[in-house]
Amino acid sequence: MVIFNHSHLELPFLGSDITFYQVPIYYNFSYLFSEIIARITVPLFFAMSGFFFFYKVETFNKDSYFSKLKKRCTTLFIPFICWNLLAILVTFLIQTLFPQIIKGEGSALIANWGLKEWFGGFGGEVYPHNLPLWFLRDLIVVVFLSPLVYLIVKYTKVVGVVILGFLYITNIWFDVNGISINALFFFSLGAFFSVHKINFVEKTETFKLPITVVFLIVTAIMMTNKDASWIGYVQNFKNISGLFATIAVCAYFVKKGKWKSNKFLTKSSFFIYAYHGIPGNRLIMVLFMLLKPTSDFDFILFNLISLTIFLVVGLSLYWFLDKYLHKITNFITGSR
Repeated sequence: MVIFNHSHLELPFLGSDITFYQVPIYYNFSYLFSEIIARITVPLFFAMSGFFFFYKVETFNKDSYFSKLKKRCTTLFIPFICWNLLAILVTFLIQTLFPQIIKGEGSALIANWGLKEWFGGFGGEVYPHNLPLWFLRDLIVVVFLSPLVYLIVKYTKVVGVVILGFLYITNIWFDVNGISINALFFFSLGAFFSVHKINFVEKTETFKLPITVVFLIVTAIMMTNKDASWIGYVQNFKNISGLFATIAVCAYFVKKGKWKSNKFLTKSSFFIYAYHGIPGNRLIMVLFMLLKPTSDFDFILFNLISLTIFLVVGLSLYWFLDKYLHKITNFITGSR
């Protein structure tokens, strides 16, 4: 779903004069999957990270904190550095070998980068150079802030989480790259269930019908009010309801034996996430110039082709690297 979100087009695109309103079926298709469904994934990952960070931690003290940091250095920080460096290297090679094609991609040539640009490329700006890794950057920051999270959820209990949720829904937050209310709220939400030893899957299952109904109602509101000035607030509320609805629905089908995890897909998921930002817009632009979509059908097909290429290439790369360069693959994926 994260890849789907990054493989859709924002119209008009690449000099085309086609707007979303000229392809309404594609607009609804793209909005439903990219803006509504796919955007639930990041909050879900933050919440899961918060839950497992404090999972089975009886006493959160200095020793347990630094032990957790050491482990997250392997699973978060090293992969963040590696995949961002790889993205920068690829851009540098393209800028050097094919300068007439991308001309710096709208930014300073990497050969001319100074300290400010390197700092920005590794997350000091709104996004790191490997754009999807903003999630890892924000997760690393909130992990460092985990003692604060622990104090909030331990002693204010649900009140602190509700206050953070209100700040998240209303977008009342300061603008500092890496310290996002998105990460802090959902990480704290997962941490709340873990610290207080509440089985959030069982709790969510209890209310699966009303939660799913709420999510569907919010989805309908978003689909019929895409351009409303207040839609951002509804989007944030949708992410919360969608998170719980996703957990409830997945738990239901897993218990029924309808859904089973695939070991290969599970192991390769981080690799796919980290790699897909490197071809990213470059692949999208090449496909757009080749396919030249003009109709609703063309644009939907374009989306599906882009998604398929991202997945097939990524899974093939992971299989090859894991088979023949297992230690390196293990290193850059955080020993997952």
